[in-house]
This record gives sequence, C-alpha cells and structure tokens, in this order.
Amino acid sequence: MPVHPKTCFYLTLAILSGTGFWSLPMFSVMHLHEYTLLMELRWQSEKPINGVKGIYWILLLNLGIYVVDYVFEPRMFRALILDHRQPAWYQFVTAAFCHSSGDHLFSNLFYMYVYGSLVEGEVGNFALWVYYILTGFVGFVVSWLILPRNTVSVGASDAVYGLAAICLFVKMHSEWTHMLLVLILTYEFVSRMREELRGAAAVLDAIKKGDEQAPVISHISHVAGALTGVGLACLRAMVPVFVLNVSIEMQIRYISTYRSGLVIGGQLN
Repeated sequence: MPVHPKTCFYLTLAILSGTGFWSLPMFSVMHLHEYTLLMELRWQSEKPINGVKGIYWILLLNLGIYVVDYVFEPRMFRALILDHRQPAWYQFVTAAFCHSSGDHLFSNLFYMYVYGSLVEGEVGNFALWVYYILTGFVGFVVSWLILPRNTVSVGASDAVYGLAAICLFVKMHSEWTHMLLVLILTYEFVSRMREELRGAAAVLDAIKKGDEQAPVISHISHVAGALTGVGLACLRAMVPVFVLNVSIEMQIRYISTYRSGLVIGGQLN
C-alpha cells in the first residue's frame, strides 16, 4: 500500500516534536491556522454543489475595483494603492485588489483563477481568502521596507505567487494524476521564480549603488509573496501534528496523574 507523502511529512514532524523541537509559545502563532484547518475540514464535509466559489468573488472584486477606477476615477481608489511615502495600514491589504492597467489586471486574473481554483478545491473558501490576503500583505510589507520611497505598489501578483507556492503543497497526493499536475506546476513555478530572483537581484544591486528610481515590476515583492506561500503551506502541515502532539502529552499527564493517585491510595503495587 503506497504511503501518502503528507503522512511521511507529518510523521517526521511528530518525531521532531517528540524530541522537544517545538515549544508551547508556538501555539499562539498557530491559532489562525488551527481555525483555518477547522474551516478546511468543514469545507471538505460540506462542499456546496451549486454554490459560487470564493475565487470568483476575488476575481469579481479585482475586476470591479478596476472598472470603477477606469470609469469614474474616484479619489477613493488612490487611497487603496500603497504609497511608500505615506502608507496607511490598510493599503498593505487593499493594494492587492487594485491594478494599474487592463493588461496588468487580466494577466493576474488568469493565473489567479488557475492557482486559486486549485487551492480552493483542496482547502476551501475561507482558507483561500486567508492565503490571498496574507501573501499579498507580506509582499507589500517587504517591498515597502526595501524599495525607494517614491515607489507606488499595486497589483495581485504577490498573492498570485503565494497561491502558486501553496498549490504545490495542497495538491500533493499519492494519486498519479495529482503527482503529474504537481510536476507541471513545479516546473512552471521554478521557471518563474528564477526570473523573479534575477530581477530582484538586479533591483537590489541598483539600490545598493544609490539608484532611487522606482522599479516598474516589483520582483522583490513577488519573491516575498512566494516565500510566504511556502511558509504558510508548511505551517498548515505542522498545525495538525502540533495539536495532536499537545493532545497526546495532555493525555499522558492525565494518565500519569491518575496512576499516581491510585498508587497513593494503595490500589496499585
């Protein structure tokens, strides 16, 4: 009987956790992912048959904001994009739903639909929104910390790269069809990441030389979004093992306490 790849990963983490590798303070970091995991389990048991998928709402929100901006050009849109000179806290989230042009929008919408649909099919609606927002948020934070202050960041590319990275993990099953899909996705992801890493290195080199010109493409935030996706996928895999390990330790303590009570009471030799 073939062993599920995730099973091997979980067992490895269980062994590490048994040696004290994980500490209890990590529990607070994992609260969000525990809730996300519960929502994923609920999604798997209550998948809607004729419901609208969450990825369509994300696509519609991106498209709607662009149409409103293109037709009316409201002042509100300018408040949603990330201005590195005077950033507002919410712009690190809202900028992931805004785009600078039609080409920029639809190129992101295509990959957003591909990767978002694959991720949502495995983890559900709630987790998709969490991953989309967090990967975009971290990407914009990194770009704000590194890029020149005259930069304006906008677009869903950070979140798209994050979803692409997460997709490689959640689609990892023992079935040959899933493994074939993972192989194709991995090749596409690695090829794009090579280009992004080269672009990020060029931007960092220019900044090091004192160039204050804002880059047209934020390769740095793309790399940050992808790495965030990898981290979220790994954390997602760690949560059930960590919770299981804590539960086992609590049961062992309960049994030990119960047996100690029996010994004190003279009921055990």
